[in-house]
Amino acid sequence: EVEKKMYRVDRLNKKYEKMVEASGGEENLGPLENTVKNLRKETSTIVDECKELERVWLKSQTEMVAISSEADKIAEIRTELQARVTILTQQQLRLTKDVRNLQ
Repeated sequence: EVEKKMYRVDRLNKKYEKMVEASGGEENLGPLENTVKNLRKETSTIVDECKELERVWLKSQTEMVAISSEADKIAEIRTELQARVTILTQQQLRLTKDVRNLQ
């Protein structure tokens, strides 16, 4: 009779293992354990999303710094060119005045 019970326990253990395997390899969890498991999954997903957003933000900041630097260079060149135009305009006016005085 002990052998029959051992055989029955063995069969039930095998059946239990098959059921656990069929349910994704995890034992059936209680409602609170399922809630904890789901919250951990959500937390992990949110952490991954935050890391990705931080990476995108850093990339955007790097691009913004590069564009800002380029805009500063362009503004400096523009200022230099305006100064040159002013100088050349003044030279032209002086030369025009000198030509008129010579005539």
